[in-house]
Amino acid sequence: MQRKVALMSETRSATKVAMDERHQEWEQRLGAAEMLTARDLEKLLKIDVKTIYHYVSHGLIPYVRIQSNVRFLRSQIFDWIHEHNYQPDSSQPKRANLDTYDVSK
Repeated sequence: MQRKVALMSETRSATKVAMDERHQEWEQRLGAAEMLTARDLEKLLKIDVKTIYHYVSHGLIPYVRIQSNVRFLRSQIFDWIHEHNYQPDSSQPKRANLDTYDVSK
């Protein structure tokens, strides 16, 4: 019986150490990362909250779910913006075809 109690205690200690290590890893990853709410993101991106939740439900934007709450890491949002930033090819400037443009409309 004492052996079983000692084994359970060792298992709990090992689990606690593993959880502490995971916790430290996440602290290092997040650093001083700012967590944003959907309302914060709405102000930052000038996008309606409903659109932000639509992006979340379709997996289009990085987010963290904390039970029923959705939060956004500021650094991940800026990375996401950078990844989705469109820059036209500057080596070949595009010119409007004015021959087909109807100015009467």
